[in-house]
Amino acid sequence: MKTNDLLADRVSTTLDAELVRLVGQLCFVKGGDPAAISAVVLGALSFLTIQAQHDRSMLGIDLRSEAGWGRIEAAVKLIYKGLAKSALTSSTIQVVIKPQPTAGGVW
Repeated sequence: MKTNDLLADRVSTTLDAELVRLVGQLCFVKGGDPAAISAVVLGALSFLTIQAQHDRSMLGIDLRSEAGWGRIEAAVKLIYKGLAKSALTSSTIQVVIKPQPTAGGVW
């Protein structure tokens, strides 16, 4: 994240392309912005991971402990459950059923 060299750029580009592919496979919401939502959640989790590596807490949550990360996991689940509920009750956002991937498309 701090370096601006060719290898870091290639890794970042490759990671971004893979995340776009995965979000596209897992998204069951039509009319929302799952890429932006995923970017916010993944960005936050990346930041929390960096904070943990520097032995820092976030809002009093110990990011070096299983209990702290358990709280983070529960919060992420709550966010996605709220989004799912919103999609089910919205007139502009719809839940869609995606076809099952073929054996070659399974990651």
